[in-house]
Amino acid sequence: MLKTLIGALALAATVPAVAAESRTVRYDDLNLASSAGIERLESRINGAARQVCGARDDYRQSLILQAETQKCIADAKARAMAQVARIEGAAVRGG
Repeated sequence: MLKTLIGALALAATVPAVAAESRTVRYDDLNLASSAGIERLESRINGAARQVCGARDDYRQSLILQAETQKCIADAKARAMAQVARIEGAAVRGG
């Protein structure tokens, strides 16, 4: 199963105001064959993306910074989900 291949995803993002950061998102405790497992992984990825991108609930931020942060989060989540798809593909192929 997927858990035996790789137990974590690397999540990295770069925001102009922040140096490149990364977080590891563990999923070896999740059953990615279930919708609940996938939802939990997506939640973890979302949380890590928000941390990496410096998302805050500070509504006094400039609109430009808010837009950059949202783009960073979307990009980081897309890269992480692409990693999930590659891992799932490898598991299906037996690799």
